[in-house]
Amino acid sequence: MFRLLCVRSGVATIANVSLAFWCLTLAACVFAQSETRHAKPSFRPLVAEPKPQGANPFLPSANRDERLPVMLDGFCLVTLREQQKWLLGSESNQLVFDGRLYWFAGQRQRAMFAASPLRYVPALGGYCVVTFAESGARERGDPRYGILHNQRLFFFRGLTEQEKFLSDPDKFANIDLANGGRCLVSQFDDERILPGLPETTVVIDGLRYQFASEHQQRKFLVNLSNYGVAKPKRDSSEQTHHALNRNAPSPQKPEGSFSLSKKVKKSTTPVTPLIAEVANKAMSGYCPVTIREKGTWVMGEARYRVEFDDLTYLMVGEAEQKLFAKNPSTYLPALGGHCVVTEIDENRRVSGSIYHAMWHEGESRLFLFAGDKQKQAFVANPAKYLRADLVADGNCIVTLIDEGKEIAGLPELLLWHQGKQYLFASKEQQAIFLENIQRYQDR
Repeated sequence: MFRLLCVRSGVATIANVSLAFWCLTLAACVFAQSETRHAKPSFRPLVAEPKPQGANPFLPSANRDERLPVMLDGFCLVTLREQQKWLLGSESNQLVFDGRLYWFAGQRQRAMFAASPLRYVPALGGYCVVTFAESGARERGDPRYGILHNQRLFFFRGLTEQEKFLSDPDKFANIDLANGGRCLVSQFDDERILPGLPETTVVIDGLRYQFASEHQQRKFLVNLSNYGVAKPKRDSSEQTHHALNRNAPSPQKPEGSFSLSKKVKKSTTPVTPLIAEVANKAMSGYCPVTIREKGTWVMGEARYRVEFDDLTYLMVGEAEQKLFAKNPSTYLPALGGHCVVTEIDENRRVSGSIYHAMWHEGESRLFLFAGDKQKQAFVANPAKYLRADLVADGNCIVTLIDEGKEIAGLPELLLWHQGKQYLFASKEQQAIFLENIQRYQDR
C-alpha cells in the first residue's frame, strides 16, 4: 500500500493562527508493494483522451478528439482527500471536470467525486494560489508540496510558497474566488452588488463563481461570454509524459521523493502559446481595451499580444490589438497595474490584483490594488494617489535635474518607463533622457 505522512500543524507551526492544518506532506510519498497494484516503473501520461463513461446529465460530455491534462499525474484525489493515501487511479475510472481528467482508484471513488466534485478538486485547479496572488501567473502546483486546509486541497509551486501560505492562510485561501465572491450576473445585469451563495458555486478554469440565486447561476451558465468569462482553451499539440519514481527516499528528503522527468514529442504544426505560458503577462491576461470600451473583463489571447514597457498585454481580437498599439496610454492601468497605494505610502512596488480593481470615472483609468486595505485607502483619499505614476508632477525631469528648472512637459512627448509617465519640454530633452535613463529615472 502507499503511505502518506500526515503532520498536524497548530499554534506551534503557525503563529497566531488558531486553525488546525492537516499538512499533506506530499514529499513523504513512499511506495511499496500492494496486493492489488504492482509497483512497476512506467511512463504515465500527463495528458490523455477522455474515455466514454455513459450518459450523465450533470457532467460535461467528453470530446474524443481532444487530449486533456490528467490531474495530479493520475493519482486519486478522493483517497488522498478522505484517507490521506496515495493510490494511482486508472483510465477505466475517470471523469472530466473543468477541462481536466480525474482518475480514480475505483468505481466507488469515482461515484463519490461525481456526487460532490467541489469537495475534491484542488484550489485554483491545482495551480499555486500563492504565485497567482502575488503575480497573477498560473504556476502548476508540485504534488510534493500540498496541504489540506479548511477541507480544501492546495498545491504549491515549492516549499517557499507553501510556507508563505501557512504563515498567512487567510491571505491566499480564497484567491480563486472570482469577483470577491459577489454575484457577477447581478452586477452586470442589474448593477447591484450582491454576495454569492456557496451552494451556487460554479468552477471555470479553476476559479469559483458564486451567485445570488440559482436563477443568476443559470443565466451565467447559458452565456459565459456575456459576463466576461471564457472557457479554458487546451493545447493538445504536445504529448507530455511523466515518469513516476517508485523508489522514493524518506520523508526527510522532500527534494527527491517524487522525481519527474519529461519526455516531449514536438508537433510540426505551429501553435499559439497558452495564456499561462506568456512571459510578463499584464493584468492576469485580461484585455484592457474591453474593460475601458465595454466595461467587461474578457480574457485575451496570446496571438493578439502587444509588448509595452516590458509587459505583455493580451487582447481579445485584432481590432482591440490595433487600438491598444495606437494609443496604449488610453488603456493602461495606473502605474502599469501596480498598486499606487503601496507605491506612495510604503515606497514599495507591489503588483495590483484584478480582484481588487477600481475604475475611476474622473480619471477614466483603471486602478489595481494589492488588497482591500489599499483599495479602501484610495477611496478615502483618491487625490493622494491619482498621480502616483506621473513623474515630477508632469514637469520635464531632464530640465529639473540638469538645470533645476520646473518646466511643464508636453503631453505629446510622453514616455512610459517601468510603469511611470515621463513628460518632456522638447524632443531634445526626451532624447537626452533616452541616452541616459538611469540618470533621470524617478528617484
